Amino acid sequence: MKESGENTISTFIGYDTAIPHAKTDAVKTPFVAYAKLSHAMNWDGNGEMVKHIFMIGVPKESGSNLHMRIISELSKNIMRNAWKESFMNAASADEALEILKLIEKEVI
Repeated sequence: MKESGENTISTFIGYDTAIPHAKTDAVKTPFVAYAKLSHAMNWDGNGEMVKHIFMIGVPKESGSNLHMRIISELSKNIMRNAWKESFMNAASADEALEILKLIEKEVI
């Protein structure tokens, strides 16, 4: 069930990146998942090409702004060249996860 995201406003943020998100009863524990596409795709039908997708899910009862705090911290870091390059060039999934965990410390 889609309760927020593309049905309201595009989640494309630039930098070849989209951050779709949902606040729903279907999610019991907040999460961030990442997908790097092998080929860029037209994200919203308006020609915005995306190669990096950060998916955020939070429980509906988690408070009114948890997903917004996650989006804010993630967006700020994506705009920082040093963070973006270290994340996008991580040598392994474990290394990328450790870099993402640094954002978690800012949100919680």
